[in-house]
Amino acid sequence: MLWWHKQTADAHVQDRIGHLDLFAVKYYVFGCVTHARDVLSKAQTRTPGSKFEGIAQMIDKFWLHYPSSLQAPLRDLLITEAATFLPGEGSESAWEDAMIWAAAYAFAVVKRDQFSTDAAQEAHEALHQAYWSVFSYNHDKIEAYSSDDDIQKVEKSSPACKAEIDFQLSFLKTMETMRGQPPVYSTLLQLMDNGN
Repeated sequence: MLWWHKQTADAHVQDRIGHLDLFAVKYYVFGCVTHARDVLSKAQTRTPGSKFEGIAQMIDKFWLHYPSSLQAPLRDLLITEAATFLPGEGSESAWEDAMIWAAAYAFAVVKRDQFSTDAAQEAHEALHQAYWSVFSYNHDKIEAYSSDDDIQKVEKSSPACKAEIDFQLSFLKTMETMRGQPPVYSTLLQLMDNGN
């Protein structure tokens, strides 16, 4: 079991997501994917590929039009456009592929009309792929690791991995205490930074 799985299991993330209302689940999942995208955007020393830029723009469009982006027809237009960036076989960038899959799973959750076992699985996978994109960007020699234990050692010693897990857990706690419709993502981050 990789460290992210252990940390999220120990924190009962899947169970806790199941206790949120569907609107909060959508917001939480999309917020975590957005955070990973922001981390990648800030960390890049190389020019991002067009797929990353494209999916980043879809994430920005989602928040620009929030909360309308949670409703048809805008939601469906964003989903259709985001699907064009899904990676094919033999893609060269593990971190970029993971980010695109994170967004795809997040959009799948956004399209849900009710929380179900499938929605829970999509939410979990969106969170995992968001985390994995950060891991892969910072530790991109995945093939060099001979076992899950080796990967777990890297995860545990990685400030970037720890920060991403900490964000996901902190953001979930914020969503659990949120009353009413959450504000735009950037506003909520400011509230979190100010301890509110």
